[in-house]
Amino acid sequence: ALGRGLAPSLPSRALASRASAAAGGAAGLPSPSSSSRSSSPAPAAVGPERLAQATRTSAPSPIGKDRFSADGGDPSLAAWWGRAFGRRRQESAPRTAKLDPSVVDRLTSDVERLAQDLVPSAQHLAQMQDFLKALQQQLDGIVEGAQVMPFGSAVNGFWTASSDVDVCVRVPRATTRASQIKVLRDISSELGRIEKYQVEPRFGAQVPILHWSPRRPGMVACDISVNNVLAVVNSRLLGQYVRLDDRMRTLGLCLKAWAQARGINDRSRGTVSSFALVLMLIHFLQRRTPPVLPSLQDIAFSLSLEPDFVNGVDCRYCADASQIHAEMEYLRAGRPPNQESSGLLLMEFFRYFGHEYRNGIIRIRDTRSQLPPVDETGSYLVVDNPFEVGKDVANVDGSQHDIIQKELRRAWALLKDGRPFAEILRSSAAVTEPPSSFGPAGAPSSGSGASRRRLEWRPR
Repeated sequence: ALGRGLAPSLPSRALASRASAAAGGAAGLPSPSSSSRSSSPAPAAVGPERLAQATRTSAPSPIGKDRFSADGGDPSLAAWWGRAFGRRRQESAPRTAKLDPSVVDRLTSDVERLAQDLVPSAQHLAQMQDFLKALQQQLDGIVEGAQVMPFGSAVNGFWTASSDVDVCVRVPRATTRASQIKVLRDISSELGRIEKYQVEPRFGAQVPILHWSPRRPGMVACDISVNNVLAVVNSRLLGQYVRLDDRMRTLGLCLKAWAQARGINDRSRGTVSSFALVLMLIHFLQRRTPPVLPSLQDIAFSLSLEPDFVNGVDCRYCADASQIHAEMEYLRAGRPPNQESSGLLLMEFFRYFGHEYRNGIIRIRDTRSQLPPVDETGSYLVVDNPFEVGKDVANVDGSQHDIIQKELRRAWALLKDGRPFAEILRSSAAVTEPPSSFGPAGAPSSGSGASRRRLEWRPR
């Protein structure tokens, strides 16, 4: 189910000219083969809300008006594609503030140095792989057919030597919550015998997990869930974005370090999860002029790539370099690639979400073909799930809105005034202890958790 079949390469711009013949893509879920697409008759009546995705995110349309036709009529498929592709070039990119170049250059050096320090060494990555292999061997004797699948930062490119490891155990026929908890109990009884670790069941969580943590500091903890496959696919999607541009990893690592240090990176307390923070970053980078990133899902829909269903959810996205390159060429509209530095982009991220963004659902794909337009003025820091459209992955508590906005504005103000990045990482009063991989000033400290932590468990 996680395999990805790609249709023959086709430049996105060519779709407008062939739209009348591409009836198979009109419903948004094309048939698997290109031959069947060309031979199948078009649906008798397809409204614009059922059409395939346009390959750009854009602002929601006014309520009560047809979002594709000025006169409210039912436009032809070819006419709709013409309008949709016109919107692909960003309509409402964030403004860019005038900043002192020397301040931006210093910040760029700061964040790139920090990100480089956080990137795990080849030895740490090898240890993580050994850890996952050992866990697989241990589970082979507990659960028949179990398959260990890492997700989260271990897959999306933001893992550090001080990060925990999120693991999905894929088990055939464990399709209900009760059956998944039973599998976790079986795993718990066996892993509890390993003296160096302790097992903490968290079956009341939204996704039942086992928190498997070391009894002494310096070793890596692990959260184990069963058949949480959509989380695996989400992590792979984020990893694909990270591979498109080095600035994505640099910015993601620095934003996560900032959110942790300031006490706003804990979903259980109603603040921003790391997953939501990275989606906010992708959304922001898609809206630069010219854009830094495309929408990988929108490309897949516009090219009518094969649906990739996981737990009944279409998880297709484009991973083909040539198709992504063609999309970026189109989105740039003849302009050179975006060359903004990581320091400038970080400052602009804080300014955009601290001052310019007031409300609206934060998306990294066009969802107009799946959901009708709604009034989003009451939606603040609502981050749409890339695959399960309409599901908020942030779930930020309303009581935290002002706190998070103040933190964003504080970071922008300090960086704009030329303060070092380490200063915005100084722990807030609400934080009981700083992240283990950062010293008191926020910079990575020698002998920190990044260098001490080990994945040394081996199966019995």
